[in-house]
Amino acid sequence: MENKKYLTVSALNKYLAYKIDTDINLKSFIIQGEISNARFSKGHLYFLLKDDDSEISAIMFSNYASSLSFKVEDGIKVLAKCSLQLYQKKGTYSLQVTNMREDGLGVLY
Repeated sequence: MENKKYLTVSALNKYLAYKIDTDINLKSFIIQGEISNARFSKGHLYFLLKDDDSEISAIMFSNYASSLSFKVEDGIKVLAKCSLQLYQKKGTYSLQVTNMREDGLGVLY
């Protein structure tokens, strides 16, 4: 710890947000996962997407969620078009989903 160079927590989160925001591969991609812990609040859809080994938080804002063509339920496997976002204040990342379609019933369910 003799090195006097250091990062603040805010500086690290700001740097990571910049890297995520400028990575073209994270601006728009399709991810497959199983919905878990789905809930609506003020029209927005909050849920987890998971597979056998991991899970990630996701949000679908009301303007997108209102156009879904299926009933969102835990255990449904989906393909979701999204981008990755970092919430700098807490250092957490999540998916912002803009489109989603069913891809069958998930095996984790």
